[in-house]
Order: sequence, then C-alpha cells, then structure tokens
Amino acid sequence: MQEESGIRRCARCGEPAVVVVRRWERRAVFGLVSTGRTGRLDLRCQSCGAAVSIWDSPVQRAMLGVASVQAGLVGVFLLVLAGEAVREGLSPWVALGFAYVGALVTGLSAFASHHFYTSWQAPRRSPVVPIARVPAMRFPEPEPARRCTCGGLAPATAVKARAVTLVPAGVDTTHTCSSCQRSFTVPDDVSLGFFGVAGAILTPLLGVVAVHPPGEAALTDANTLFLLGVIGFFVLLAWGFLALGVRNRSRHPVV
Repeated sequence: MQEESGIRRCARCGEPAVVVVRRWERRAVFGLVSTGRTGRLDLRCQSCGAAVSIWDSPVQRAMLGVASVQAGLVGVFLLVLAGEAVREGLSPWVALGFAYVGALVTGLSAFASHHFYTSWQAPRRSPVVPIARVPAMRFPEPEPARRCTCGGLAPATAVKARAVTLVPAGVDTTHTCSSCQRSFTVPDDVSLGFFGVAGAILTPLLGVVAVHPPGEAALTDANTLFLLGVIGFFVLLAWGFLALGVRNRSRHPVV
C-alpha cells in the first residue's frame, strides 16, 4: 500500500510521516459496486495524528467540480427568476420560493466548491517524500477513537460511505466502546450537511403542498394526503438523522 502512495509530508507538523491507513477500492453507487481507482485514500500522520483524505481518481475529482459549477449556475438562475417574479408582480410567495431555493442551492455549491478545492489541494499540501523511512505506526486507525459516555475508549469498528452519482455525500463511522461494548455512529461534516440541506429543501416543500395542493385538489384529497405523508416522512427522517448526528458528536468527543 505504501508503495502506491509513498510517504507524504504532513501539512500540520511538517514531518515525513503521512501514510495510507485505508484505501477505498469498492464504492456502492445506486446499488452498483464498482472497483478500481474510484474511491479515496485515507492517510494519517504518524507523528501528530493529523488525518487527510486524497481522492485517487481524476474522474472523481472532476465529477465533484462539475457538480459544484452546475449547482452554482442553477442557484444563480433561481435567484434571477426571483427577481423576475418581483418585477412581473407575481405572488410574493413565488418570488420568496425562488429566492429561498436559489440561496440554498448557491450555498450548497459554495460548500461543494470548498470540498472540491481542499480535495484537489490535498496532494500538493502533503507531497510525497521521495526518500523517507516508513514511520512507526502510532495511529494505525483511519478515524480517531472517541470517548464513550461511560468514560471508556471507543475505537472505530465500521465505516459506511454515501455517494450520489460518484459525488461523495458523507461518511458514517461506527465506534464500539472497549469497556461497555456499546456502539454508536458518528457522521462527518459532509453527512450533516447532506441531511441539513435535504431537510431545508423538503420542509418548505411540505408547507407549499399543504397551503397550495397541486392542481385543483383539495387538502383532504386522498392523493394530497398521501403526498403530504411521503414528504413529511422524509422531512422527519432528514431532521432526525441530523439531530442524532449532532447529539452523538457532542456526547462522544475525539480522544
């Protein structure tokens, strides 16, 4: 494994001690599993413990960049539509809806662009050191251990990655306490953002359907109630996962 990526210099402490601790070689996308250079490399500095991820596929990085640009263009287009709705004297709710979704998509584009930039710069910030000795493995785990509520040490035992059309959508890490054997799952920042954006989009959609049912249907129509139930279920799911993730991260700090 080290022969493929080499020993890298740490961007935090400057020591040539960054090594690969996990290679993602199988990635599930819409139920399909692909192999080869389609995942990422997780590295940790064996001197200071700093973690860094490098996407080892140019296609993966390109997909992330294209998705960022497309989301930004859609967000700007929706903001322009909001301005046009105001000038045409349409309902304020129409303009507010366009402005809300446009601002949300633009913010998502900015987040994705930052993630794209940091993943693109990671190989340059932690370059390969041509001649370097393999350091002693002080931090062999890809994720740092966390503190259980009982006070015990809970190392990472399982990791689940989420992706949408090859674009990463978060990683959930399961930790198991070595003392009480209790397990808990901690999401990363991308996972929290994924559920937060989903909730922020679906919640106003639920309100729009409730106030203005589609077509000529009434609020008591069976199809409208079914649609409200489906959207409401996903709203609760998104905000519930977000709240659970924030709670687990705050209750189980990194050791």
